[in-house]
Amino acid sequence: MWSTERDTLTYGTQPVNLGFLGVPYYVPVSLLQGFTDQERIDWLTTWRARLGWGNEWLLWYATAGVAWAKIESNYQLGSTPGDAVGLVWGLPGGYAAANFSTIKTGWVVGGGVETAIGRLIGLPGNNWTMKLEYLYADLGSVTNSFGAPLAPVCTQFPGCAPLATGNTSFNSTSHVYEQIIRIGVNYRFSYPVAPVVTKY
Repeated sequence: MWSTERDTLTYGTQPVNLGFLGVPYYVPVSLLQGFTDQERIDWLTTWRARLGWGNEWLLWYATAGVAWAKIESNYQLGSTPGDAVGLVWGLPGGYAAANFSTIKTGWVVGGGVETAIGRLIGLPGNNWTMKLEYLYADLGSVTNSFGAPLAPVCTQFPGCAPLATGNTSFNSTSHVYEQIIRIGVNYRFSYPVAPVVTKY
């Protein structure tokens, strides 16, 4: 089935660096740093078996099997410019983004009830049935990492030199699972019944 389900985590912080021996290298009191992590399920399919108890018009069942899903991961990292206390220079802002896509395999369990519509509303025929079903699909963990440029930062006081530059890495691990409640309608085609042969 196709899906638009997504979950987003947003985190932000305001870093303060008091420096060495009471002398501040840099105190970016107005600098905000944070990230947004969005996980999205594009589609989900299952292969399951059913086992249950029933009669000619009602079936209670449990179901279990294998699940597959396409997972999209979208990340955004950012920082706003900040100024040091009592100083005229500041930290520049920065932005980085990355997108990942993967197909995960997991497991699914659930249960439900299926009943003949005709019998339920008092009409003849049991070919049309309706069902109410609950499924829990666990697709395991999705881990992604990427590098982002590190903006120049003042690391020496006074003079703002040298500058710290280079790359920083961002790592993310998310546990992906899905809970589904489904209402469905089925049609059971008639099939010939083999005669019973009795030997004497």
